[in-house]
Amino acid sequence: PLVGILGQRFGIRTVTFLGGFIACLGSVLCCIAPTVAWIAVFWGGIHGLGFSLGNTLFQVIVNQYFEKYRATASGIVLSGACIGSFGFPLMIESILDNYGLFGCFLILGGVFLNVMPPSLILKSPPWIENPEAYARQRALVKGNVEEPDDVPDDLQTIRRRRKYSRSLSNCSIQEFDLHSMTNAQQVKFYRDSKVPHPRKLKLNKEAQDECNVVCTSYSKINSSFYKGADKLTSIKETANGGLESKSKSTVYHIYDSSNYNPNPNEEPKLGEEEAPAKKPKDNSSLLEISKKMVLLYKNPVYILISLNVATYFWVFIPILTVVVDFSRDKGLPMESEKFLIHALTIGDLTGRLCFGWVTDKNVLSFPIFMMLVFLFQGMFICLLPFAMTFVAYMMVLILYGVTAGIIFVYFPVLVYKYVDQKDQAIGVGCVGLFSGVVTFGIPPLIGFFRDQIGSYDGLFYIIGLMSIITGCLWLLEPMFLKSEKHQKIEVKEEET
Repeated sequence: PLVGILGQRFGIRTVTFLGGFIACLGSVLCCIAPTVAWIAVFWGGIHGLGFSLGNTLFQVIVNQYFEKYRATASGIVLSGACIGSFGFPLMIESILDNYGLFGCFLILGGVFLNVMPPSLILKSPPWIENPEAYARQRALVKGNVEEPDDVPDDLQTIRRRRKYSRSLSNCSIQEFDLHSMTNAQQVKFYRDSKVPHPRKLKLNKEAQDECNVVCTSYSKINSSFYKGADKLTSIKETANGGLESKSKSTVYHIYDSSNYNPNPNEEPKLGEEEAPAKKPKDNSSLLEISKKMVLLYKNPVYILISLNVATYFWVFIPILTVVVDFSRDKGLPMESEKFLIHALTIGDLTGRLCFGWVTDKNVLSFPIFMMLVFLFQGMFICLLPFAMTFVAYMMVLILYGVTAGIIFVYFPVLVYKYVDQKDQAIGVGCVGLFSGVVTFGIPPLIGFFRDQIGSYDGLFYIIGLMSIITGCLWLLEPMFLKSEKHQKIEVKEEET
């Protein structure tokens, strides 16, 4: 939760940059640790804090930049850990042989510093950071404006270009006189088509502008600045609340009534024009952020996602811990034990890279796909006690790794889908709260089956059954969504 709070308050770029520095600091401090207890503090405490700060919120940026192939993009980004697991152990072994333990900590500190430069380029896309300016820019790009080569690049031309780029829409009018509309709802126009005949302008009632305006007159100015400019033929309101125009899209001048100059020969100075307002930064107080966290955990779908994360770690950590010991209990060759972790890694990498298309292409919905993946994961875990040969054991581990990779990739995608845009940083940061709590019960669970029962079979049956139950909970997703809508309505009624 701390990562989500800091990300919401200070921004993703700042938190990720700080995380890289703290992770490096924790590793370097291990070089001067006098005892193992201090290593636990420096590595587990300081480095662990930096790792969480630098390795969490970047997923929000990835989700913002991708819409159609969001799950695939998330899989590619998160596949780095699997790829690194093939070469990183060899590198660590070589460093330990040549420089010792403290030299290894120092070199790793330098490796962690590589997080800081890329973190500086983490930035939300323009349609998220400044949606109003982006909409105007898109309207300008789609305006089909042709500029002749003989137009002088003088002050008047620059003014016209600036006014055109800052227009509320691309209409078929060369000059507007805009006056304030009293007692009228604020509206904004957006062009939604590139086809010149007819032209429709969306009337977005939710958008707001600095002033309410209405077109009171128009006039055609004889100029070759825009080729093919035609006079206004008709402009009328359509049944769906938009405006329809039957001439080519061109805007020449737009005047604000508050700054309207009655003398048409006098042009306003460029320095006096105000730039489009940017989206204000979220400087929410800690109290407001805490309220948002409480509202998040009142969202039943978000709680379901958090339970999925908790189940993932409740399953993954025990398997990773006992996979080698369990193979010895089966009497499998000891010289082949090193391939068991590679089997998990190969399956995990395959799951992260190769299954995002299922939801990206709308082959299956998110609830159905997540339910099936958790069901298959539980089945593969329950099959581990029955894998009596090395090949069978490797195959089951690979299949389990595939399901684990799929599940891990979809956590940030699910948060982006079911959490409001303004609460993404908090949502990604807090989704692992339950998993942090349940991991405290993993060591006693493993110790019970190892020391008291003498076999890991029951452990695999329990965690496999938990995976199946978690998958079945996705059948309740429609009911959870209805409950969330009712909660939002109640919150709005309380605010009003």
